[in-house]
Amino acid sequence: MAPSTPTPVPIIDSHIHLYPESEIDTLAWYKSDSPLGGQHSVAEFRAAAEPASSSDAPSPLAGFIFVETDRKNDSGRDWTAPLAEISWISRIATGRPRAGEGHTAADAALCLSVVPWAPLPLGPAQLEKYLEQAEEAAGEETWSLIKGFRYLLQDKEAGTGLGDEFVAGLKMLGKKGFVFEVGVDQHRRGRTQLDECVEMIDRAHDGVPEEEKVVFIISKLSPPLLLVSFPSHMVGRGSGARSANPHQTTSASPTSASSAQQTRLSWPGAPPCSPSPSAARPT
Repeated sequence: MAPSTPTPVPIIDSHIHLYPESEIDTLAWYKSDSPLGGQHSVAEFRAAAEPASSSDAPSPLAGFIFVETDRKNDSGRDWTAPLAEISWISRIATGRPRAGEGHTAADAALCLSVVPWAPLPLGPAQLEKYLEQAEEAAGEETWSLIKGFRYLLQDKEAGTGLGDEFVAGLKMLGKKGFVFEVGVDQHRRGRTQLDECVEMIDRAHDGVPEEEKVVFIISKLSPPLLLVSFPSHMVGRGSGARSANPHQTTSASPTSASSAQQTRLSWPGAPPCSPSPSAARPT
């Protein structure tokens, strides 16, 4: 009797960046000689993540969490490119492909959650306006997949995340049930950035009821080390996903895309909460 093919453990890529070639000029970090130049779409991601040895082998890929790719935003006041990114991921999440963008209608099921950019330094009033436009760009179905927002601090001036408006914006996200993903890059700025991150969390939680405290996702310490730990409401489709307690987490390994609550992916020698490398990860 031939040995049966083992069923692969379903994997959720907890931090992935995608972008079509048609919008590559909107990426703030992109240069003509960038090793990440060109299109990085679901098609490329599948090619990197799924087994190539046998077409009959079951795919371990259960889905991914899309994270914004640092699009140009003119210091946070021009939102054209970040909103275009939300429209782009919405086309993936709702199965509305455009020719040449590298995804099909069937790929919609892979997009489990979305973490777009948001202009935190501008404070609650401007953030509220942005969220209204982001919801319009996303559409109802994709908006239900948006679990939080990111604003990169790793390349900003020291103290950016400690400003009064920034902290007030964080408190607003928490009150609305969103998380905030923060990148901590010791390689670029050393321990100072770690200290600022701790102080930012303290300020954002100061005087806030427990149920309204914004949850922070620590997405990066210093390449190649990554740490991602998602609260229970971060993964999965369905209109009720965001209504879960944002402070409740679980260490259970995911068994399917629908039942996954916290992503803890690792490889030999890696820290317990490290996710598998993404197919494309800009700086």
